[in-house]
Amino acid sequence: MASAFSTSGFYQSRNIRGRVSAGSGNNSPTGQGPPHRRHDSSPLGDLPRTEVTNEQILRSIMILNRKVQGLAEANKKQEEAFQQVQDVMGAQICELTEEVRTLQKRLGEEDAAPPAKRQKRAGSVLLSEMVRRLHNSDENEKKYKGEERLNAPHNETVTSFLIKEIAGTSEYTPNAIRAACVSYYETVRRRYLLSRPENAQKSAKQKREKCLRSRRGRLLDARAGVIRTEEEKALWTGVAADFMSDEEDAEVDGIAVWLVKPPSFRAPALTDLCNALQTRLDEDPKYRASHTPRRKEEGVFSTRDPPTKYDPEKASRHLAGAPPADARPPRRRTSTPMSDITNRNPTTTPAPPSRPNPATSVRSLSFQDSMAMEGFNEAREVQQNELDSFDMFEDSMLTEL
Repeated sequence: MASAFSTSGFYQSRNIRGRVSAGSGNNSPTGQGPPHRRHDSSPLGDLPRTEVTNEQILRSIMILNRKVQGLAEANKKQEEAFQQVQDVMGAQICELTEEVRTLQKRLGEEDAAPPAKRQKRAGSVLLSEMVRRLHNSDENEKKYKGEERLNAPHNETVTSFLIKEIAGTSEYTPNAIRAACVSYYETVRRRYLLSRPENAQKSAKQKREKCLRSRRGRLLDARAGVIRTEEEKALWTGVAADFMSDEEDAEVDGIAVWLVKPPSFRAPALTDLCNALQTRLDEDPKYRASHTPRRKEEGVFSTRDPPTKYDPEKASRHLAGAPPADARPPRRRTSTPMSDITNRNPTTTPAPPSRPNPATSVRSLSFQDSMAMEGFNEAREVQQNELDSFDMFEDSMLTEL
């Protein structure tokens, strides 16, 4: 059966256009999209194709997995090492912080507290005596060598031996015992240096000064025991051993005497008190029984210097020529007394000093310098009118002060 629309011009023209398009091959048929692009037309189409199996893919995945695990383990080890370093640094920072706080607290306490006297390194006279006795005992064969350093092997052995022996029989800490050992080593070292021939003069001088210092200390203590009145006690309060006289060994006509050399810086009042106290000591039977009687000869003043650090209040009573503690410096006097200024008559003008008569005397002004300017290096006569003008100018400058 023929289609009812076959004779229609629209369908006929459409079919004709479709056949023409299909015959040309350049255009796609009506109702169809553009043809698909061939794979070999791309740049990758020229590369040779390789067949990849599932086994190869699985092997590659396993290799990548092992590499990732290795990187993860390495990263974990680095993190652990970094954490350890961080922990160590944190602990050190905490320790340093505690030390800083301790030092700050100690400095604060030292600033708040009054300055204390310097203590001995050993800190205990009993401990120092124990170290000395053990070191010098006959049973001990380990003794310090003064010609060697403290950290020398031999001296280190001696220090270790002393610490071990004393620590086992006492309650002192090893640090305190070591400090006492170091102090005694310094004594041994000092004795060795003073025993050398080149230090013989220095050794004799130090021995003499030590002997005089000990005598002054004993003399101070003995005189303090015979003070009677409150006035003497007030004057004697704060007196140091430096204000006592030096009693040196001497001979006069073959007889041993004390050569007394008083200090030149001692105040006269303190000197009188010392003489009175010494007289009482000489009359005391107990003092004479414990001291060998010896005649005393007055010598020259001692060459010792006065103490550099002394209380100003005490210095005004003990030092010779020292100003009182409440003394004020003297006021500077004016060059002209006030009475002369008040009694001066303002109407009278003082006469100027006598001057030579310019009429009878001729003045010559000349420049002696050879390098002076030209025209000024020649002598010339001064005119009378120049002198008069100069005198008038000078008289006008004489004003009353």
